[in-house]
Amino acid sequence: MKVAIVGLGLVTPLARTATEHAFFLRAGVIGPPRAPFLLADDEQLPVRVTPWLGARAPMAERLAALARPAISEALAPLAASGAGPLAGFHLCTTERRAGAGGALEDALTPVARMPRAARVTGEAGAFQALEAESRALERDPQRLSVVLAVDSFVSIEALCERLDRAPSPWAAEARPPAEGAAALLVTSPARARELRLDVMATIDHVTVFRDAATDDNDEPAEAKLMTQALRRAPATRPWRFAFGPVSSGGLRSTEWHLATARTATRFGRECEMRSIEAEVGALGAATGAADIALGAAMLRHDAMVMDASHPATFVAWAMSGDGTRGLAALEVIGK
Repeated sequence: MKVAIVGLGLVTPLARTATEHAFFLRAGVIGPPRAPFLLADDEQLPVRVTPWLGARAPMAERLAALARPAISEALAPLAASGAGPLAGFHLCTTERRAGAGGALEDALTPVARMPRAARVTGEAGAFQALEAESRALERDPQRLSVVLAVDSFVSIEALCERLDRAPSPWAAEARPPAEGAAALLVTSPARARELRLDVMATIDHVTVFRDAATDDNDEPAEAKLMTQALRRAPATRPWRFAFGPVSSGGLRSTEWHLATARTATRFGRECEMRSIEAEVGALGAATGAADIALGAAMLRHDAMVMDASHPATFVAWAMSGDGTRGLAALEVIGK
């Protein structure tokens, strides 16, 4: 079933809203300075920190401070709609920081009356949540739900873990650690019309699958399942835009390029491929939802390098460390 996105929220070290991200990136705004983390030899460690949070806030506090404005922005369209309480809340975090989830839920209570969270983890976790929401909307088209993905590498523990598992010196350059949150308010297109909510984008298709190659093994990136997913995704015309970790490490980049080479006819002769992580740094579990939010915002405001005729279509994808992949085909309505 089609899923209507009627609210977007996006917070990273670059900006506080999805709209700001679209226009800041179109204008080439320089991102925030790197944080004052030093290695043993006094060399600076490149870390992107949200300027208004600083570098000292503990993890649970950081996640809540990132999530609150993202949720507030996504829920803003409901203020005058007369809609009832939310029926669903999907919370996506990194498994290693999932312990902060309870504190995060408590911190969001003053922002909105959130139902009990269904937990997912990893970069592709948001796609799992959207797939579940698509099935739920088939049963109950009246429901309104939020998908929130939030993560941060800005702590001594998280940075030490990342350094202990440094990539090979022959691998592609790793993105600097960063932090962020993305929120998507979703419902059915019919419910959006009833509430007179502006449909920012529709998710026409979402699929989640798991392949053998992961961050923790040496299986080759064969991209068979990603190729199948691209072939099966509906599209009224070739995609001219794509959002996902196309340049975030060897595994993800190799898999995407193999899959798109095999499905070249599904893409336009010219295709603009963007990645939130290439712009602001590594976002961990927030990556998948952030790329969806960024793609919808940039196409909605025609802030891409290539012109976007509306309705514009794009494909978004992500891959978790355990090998779970997510892929979605979306259509965006112009502002």
